[in-house]
Amino acid sequence: MKKVVMIFASAVLLAGAMTSCGGTSSKEGGDSTEQCEDSPEMKMFKAQLDQLNKQLPMPLQDGLKLNKVELDGKTLVYVCEYPASLDFTAPDDAESKKTIMSGLPQATVQMLKKLGLSLRYEYVKAGTDEKQTIDITPDEF
Repeated sequence: MKKVVMIFASAVLLAGAMTSCGGTSSKEGGDSTEQCEDSPEMKMFKAQLDQLNKQLPMPLQDGLKLNKVELDGKTLVYVCEYPASLDFTAPDDAESKKTIMSGLPQATVQMLKKLGLSLRYEYVKAGTDEKQTIDITPDEF
């Protein structure tokens, strides 16, 4: 039986780093994500990511290890590693996404929506290039 392991503890670590991008709504219907990219709030968010990454790798549950959290364009990426000996499956389906989203604080979800950021969880098998991903778009929040 394959063990499905979902993590959301790492997302909770970032909840305190998420602040609003106040006063950036466009009267011309522009992309609020573009308006927020260079905002002080986004710069602070990136600084918090840097601080978090200095504390990594971090052991999680069931042998998983959080190796890196990065902002790749408009996607917040969590890079995790699982032991080669672990029978691991990370299905990119509605149920898995619901499980992840249920573990996120509402403030985090609102910030991700406001900034137009997607989430990606990358699970890499230790010692290999084998990777499984779960992607969550802002529309799925």
